[in-house]
Amino acid sequence: MENVQRPRGAVVAGQGGRMSESARNRKPSPQVKTIEADLATTRERMGETLEELGARLNPDRLKQQAMDTVREATIGKVQTKARKTMDNATKAGHAATDVVRENPIPIAMIAAMIAAGIGWLFWNSRSGRTRRRMRRALEQVRGQR
Repeated sequence: MENVQRPRGAVVAGQGGRMSESARNRKPSPQVKTIEADLATTRERMGETLEELGARLNPDRLKQQAMDTVREATIGKVQTKARKTMDNATKAGHAATDVVRENPIPIAMIAAMIAAGIGWLFWNSRSGRTRRRMRRALEQVRGQR
């Protein structure tokens, strides 16, 4: 007789696993029907669980997950920093605009002074006096050596 492995608690009917004629004709009790239904439900759930595990452990899926994680860890951080920098620059621009709106006269005076300074530099460079002064200053510095 062959040594056949059976699940724990399995009952073998008759000699060599054969059921007697009377056992085959007997109607199952309500308890047996309930147990069989529970077993069918459990088998179905286990099948679904195994399919889900197989899908989760798919090498292509795992590789894609790893790539997404690395991408988010690097590119995501760069995008976040860039977004924050843009937000800060925008805030600074708005703050400068607000200062100009709130203080138009002092800003106009500063702009006039800057324009006057640029005009003075331009006028002096055109007259040639500045160049002569620079040459004299350089000659004096060289002569002192």
